[in-house]
Amino acid sequence: MGFVTPTGFVTTSFGGESALSLTRQMAATVRTSPASGADDMRQRIRTVLGIETSRGGAPASRVLATIRKPGYRAEQFEFTSNQEIRIPGWLLTPDTSGSSTPTVLYVGEAAASSSVAEDGFVERLVTNGGCRVATIDVRGRGDCAIAYPQRGRFYFSDRVSDEAYLTWFSLILGRPLLGGQVYDTLRALDYLRSRPDVSGAVSLVGDGPHGVIALYAAALDERVRGVALRQTVTDYRSLAVAERYTQPFGIYAYGLLGEFDLPEVAGAVAPRSVLLLNLSTPLGEPAGAAARERYRGVPNARVEEAVGGEDTVQILAAWLGGKGVPGASYQFPL
Repeated sequence: MGFVTPTGFVTTSFGGESALSLTRQMAATVRTSPASGADDMRQRIRTVLGIETSRGGAPASRVLATIRKPGYRAEQFEFTSNQEIRIPGWLLTPDTSGSSTPTVLYVGEAAASSSVAEDGFVERLVTNGGCRVATIDVRGRGDCAIAYPQRGRFYFSDRVSDEAYLTWFSLILGRPLLGGQVYDTLRALDYLRSRPDVSGAVSLVGDGPHGVIALYAAALDERVRGVALRQTVTDYRSLAVAERYTQPFGIYAYGLLGEFDLPEVAGAVAPRSVLLLNLSTPLGEPAGAAARERYRGVPNARVEEAVGGEDTVQILAAWLGGKGVPGASYQFPL
């Protein structure tokens, strides 16, 4: 004999709260207190992410290999970020580079070694965009991902990524992984500035969900020329109230919304430029008008969308001041 509820279904709701409804209630009560200025915002970022104020001089570094490719030179390098954490990366320099060639530090989703693959985004930014581009693996990602002991592998489920495990461990210790990744990016900027072949200010490009790393680094380092984000989530508050989302766990930190959200961080970059290209919703879909509305009160931020088959490399190259693509009409002051 079967049993059904008065609604005709096996299960029914008693009108209680769900995890999502409780989270939405909590998010509604959390109000970000206005910062008194850029210095106050930078201090808030350092506190929430657990980032040290002083970084010292240029990090110890070495060039591991140099590869000649059509139109550019690729150098594999590594530097010591802190406490014996070595950060690997690649620097791609076009053969036509000179003192006016824009230099970019790229922070993306893929490992640095795969980012520089033939006809990849980074390579096209060099060959088509005329930029000098460095890309790195921050801690917990790419070649810096944690490695579990072979004999204990059964303990670590394949259902949770290495970075998610490392994020949990670091949050338990009160030093979020995100803060360490931002610190690695700041040290990469120090490394690039120490190179004799890099002249002028360095710009940052953050790609994908982890593009927030580039935004934080630009806010904390006033020597950065500007920062561009591509396909990065619009803000944390929309994530907090979303029923479903695809953004990775590694971009969070405790107490973040009580101190700032991404639009406030973008405002702290001022008067330098922030380009927001094809921003995403929590589900990773195009944010469109919602992104423009969210950043309407941030005068140094410009929200753009690549439409009709436009190449984002073309837009970024114009923003960076590179040679761009013939016929490009984009004008972005930096």
